[in-house]
Amino acid sequence: MYSVYVLRHPQTKEIRYVGITGDPGMRFGRHTTNYSDDTHKDRWVQSLRAEGLAPVMEILNDVDTFERACLMEICLIEAFRALGLALVNSTQGGEGCAGFTLTEDQRNKVKASAACRPPHLSEETKAKLSAALSGRKQSEESNARRSESMRLQYASRNPQREAERLAKVSAALRGRKRTPEQCEAIRKARWGK
Repeated sequence: MYSVYVLRHPQTKEIRYVGITGDPGMRFGRHTTNYSDDTHKDRWVQSLRAEGLAPVMEILNDVDTFERACLMEICLIEAFRALGLALVNSTQGGEGCAGFTLTEDQRNKVKASAACRPPHLSEETKAKLSAALSGRKQSEESNARRSESMRLQYASRNPQREAERLAKVSAALRGRKRTPEQCEAIRKARWGK
């Protein structure tokens, strides 16, 4: 199942972006946290974030195949642009990047980043790395930092919803006793044994 969606300005409700995804929650998270400064959409999201806002995602339709989702995305982008909407889509929509060309500066950035990537690892090297790292425990400090980072990332998306979620989980678990089987499963999940 694929969803065709739009991103709207949170105050004006103007449609600014049309997209497709198989996982709306994950895609929205990527829109609001992972941006590279290189696209119109990313700069728009950053400008909203600078004002303490975030785009609003609205699912327009769910379709059963990727091809139909692509076709619908292409049609919507074309129709919205014909209506004069200032979309931040870099392409005409659909699979791939039809209608999008890189500038010379962007091409140079891609070349530079490709030169810095590590080479592909052989199966032998992967096996050595796996053996060296297996059984390795993360420090409590490292786990705490990762946990706090993820909590802050989630909370930054919607602070009110995060507070409500924490209160709900806390209330549901208050006074609850775990069975020995649950304790054992938790121990195994935490320590891998």
